[in-house]
Amino acid sequence: MQYSNKDVRTLIIPLSDAQDAVEAAQKAFLTWEHTAPTVKRAILLKAADLLESEKYQAKIYQTVNEETAGDDMWGFINVRGSVGALREAAVLATTIKGESFPSSSIPGGTCIVQRRAYGVM
Repeated sequence: MQYSNKDVRTLIIPLSDAQDAVEAAQKAFLTWEHTAPTVKRAILLKAADLLESEKYQAKIYQTVNEETAGDDMWGFINVRGSVGALREAAVLATTIKGESFPSSSIPGGTCIVQRRAYGVM
């Protein structure tokens, strides 16, 4: 098989749409940390439900095919992995997890580690 080494990629969406999505995510991050854990869980579960719907799966499969030349199975793998990650994140959203340990520098003191939102990923 011969390769031309030519760039044949095309944008599926306008670059401005991608930039708008990043900006929207950055704005959402400002309030996400202060959103109630149950609301976060509901949002993440809704996102997982949408990814599992036939409507969105068809769009994902089409996009995977157009952007990467992957087949529907590759799209399915992407959907399943994403759904699993969203459902796991939903569970963690309502799991209060903080670590505490004795201070190594203050006698009788305790250190507490709090989980915080990190940023747009």
